[in-house]
Amino acid sequence: MNNLKPCPFCGSKAVYQTYTQEYPFGTKRPMIFCNLCKIEFSREDESPYIDVDKDYEYRKNAVIHAWNRRKETEND
Repeated sequence: MNNLKPCPFCGSKAVYQTYTQEYPFGTKRPMIFCNLCKIEFSREDESPYIDVDKDYEYRKNAVIHAWNRRKETEND
C-alpha cells in the first residue's frame, strides 16, 4: 500500500518508501525515493525508542508525514 503523495519536485506518482542500513549498529534510516527525478528524502528525528524495530517504525512514520505535508492553499 502506497500512502505517499506524488513527488513535490516533479509530480511523479512513482515514489516509494525505502531505507538505508547504517553500520555498525544496524539502524535503518527510512527515506522516500522518486523514480522519475531520483530525489531522496529523509529526515533526522530524535526517536524515543531504543528498540531497533520500534525506532524504525517511528522514523518511518515521521518521514512519510513530512513527505506528505504540503503548503495549504485557498482551494484546500
